[in-house]
Amino acid sequence: MAKTSLKVYKDMFARTFDFKGKSNLLEYWYAVLFNVLFGFLSAFLISIIFIYDFEVFYRVAISVSSLYEVVTFLPMLSLTCRRLHDTGKTSLSLLWALIPFVGTVILIVYLASPSQKGRSIFTIFEDVNEIQTDKFNDEKNKEFYDDKKIFNTQIDKSENIETQNQTIKDDSHQNDKQETITFDESKVEIADIVLSRGEQIEKLQEMRDKGEITDEEYRSKVLEILKK
Repeated sequence: MAKTSLKVYKDMFARTFDFKGKSNLLEYWYAVLFNVLFGFLSAFLISIIFIYDFEVFYRVAISVSSLYEVVTFLPMLSLTCRRLHDTGKTSLSLLWALIPFVGTVILIVYLASPSQKGRSIFTIFEDVNEIQTDKFNDEKNKEFYDDKKIFNTQIDKSENIETQNQTIKDDSHQNDKQETITFDESKVEIADIVLSRGEQIEKLQEMRDKGEITDEEYRSKVLEILKK
């Protein structure tokens, strides 16, 4: 029992910045008991050397006790928050302490209440936040997959262009402007030649077959021709 109680007291300091978890009834009141005992013993043992002068003894005892309260304030605050979470309350219940006497009594009743089984209001708030985060991530993932689907569709269309070119027959002769095709490693100029769309695509096919242009460059230029 003593080892368990001491461990609870050590955990109070180890979890100083844990304001989101839970602490059961025994963990809280064991910590309170040890705080009272250690606070009294430390104040007494340090001030006992001034026992010959009661006024000095009293001042030293009060000073040591106050210092101990400052050291344990934050660990006890986080422990109290965890105890309230364990009873199904939120940390805002600490505001009851601002009401003299009545508020203190209400807060003590809360802290002495048994652990609440199931879900507390605090954990529900956490779940709502988690759900909103998951929803945001799902929307981002949906946008990513939609963009990926559009990209794949465009690739499929460009891959089908070569097959569609077999059926393209343009009997009308239209004057096309002089076109200069510039690539990373080669430059091909089609000048002073009046070509139909089908003939332009066939020309590009020949250039691709000879290795003068890449498949990607071929697809992009065919798309430009078809958009005209």
